Amino acid sequence: MAFSVPEDMFLAADEIACAAYIFGPEVSNPTSSDELLVTTGANFISRKCLLTLVPGEQVVQDVLDILACHLTNEHRKIFKSPSMWYLPTIFSQLALSWTRSPDNLREQFANKYMDKVDNVSRVTESTRMRLAIDLVTGGSNLKKVEVTSKAHGYMKELIEKQSKLRTV
Repeated sequence: MAFSVPEDMFLAADEIACAAYIFGPEVSNPTSSDELLVTTGANFISRKCLLTLVPGEQVVQDVLDILACHLTNEHRKIFKSPSMWYLPTIFSQLALSWTRSPDNLREQFANKYMDKVDNVSRVTESTRMRLAIDLVTGGSNLKKVEVTSKAHGYMKELIEKQSKLRTV
């Protein structure tokens, strides 16, 4: 797999199937890398885009934009009036370009977009994988049923291959 499940992460069987389908070695060929795994109407993400969540890769703008929409929708389900704001992609572009110091970026964006700077979460290997799984299995993904069905089929094939190897 392009991205193994981190040791500190616990996944249900459905989530393991999704992770294998997104990050598995057989799905990294050029044809399948263009497969759309998340569609929310105006936004969509291909497997190639989700593969930027692999540690060490630079996350592409499409993933950040759809993630902001996903987080906003999830937040609105819980709270009637939005009490959180998600940073625009320009923040990520500036942060990844290293043309400004992290302190300068915090000062520039904190008052306008953030409640408290100490409420910022760190992105780890576990959260990168969790983001990919949540985007694919989230309620706002119009392709959720199709992709999770394919993920289960893919997992079944992997189990059958492994079973055949054991009998040899």
